[in-house]
Amino acid sequence: DNTVVSGLIFQKLVKINCPKCSLPIDKVTIKDDLIKRTKEALSESQFNNVRFVNLKGCASKNCRNGVIGREVVAEIILPNEELMDILKTKGALAAKRHWKKNLNGMTVIDHAIDKIGKGVLAPDNAEKAVGHLVETY
Repeated sequence: DNTVVSGLIFQKLVKINCPKCSLPIDKVTIKDDLIKRTKEALSESQFNNVRFVNLKGCASKNCRNGVIGREVVAEIILPNEELMDILKTKGALAAKRHWKKNLNGMTVIDHAIDKIGKGVLAPDNAEKAVGHLVETY
């Protein structure tokens, strides 16, 4: 009942790259499958912005082992009667598809991908927090 459940929120804190010492993708050794998922999740221009944590860090005041803090990645669902009906009759997967396609839903993974494409979140740290970057449903 959408009058009882007025909203659903899921959030995680993710490590934010130090902008002064983070490393571009060509300066790190990462697994091929992570590169593949990252390429699949991002546009070409976003992929060019991908950065990774420099574990050595730098002298920047807020940098601690290449991380300057944490930020939230979140998923917020404001259910309506139609979404709740789909959830009840067709299940969670169908409801999620409907929410993404028809209600412009942004999953926690979408939010993480946005941050990766801006270079503030490393793909490996994103996957540790929210799972694989490429969802199949």
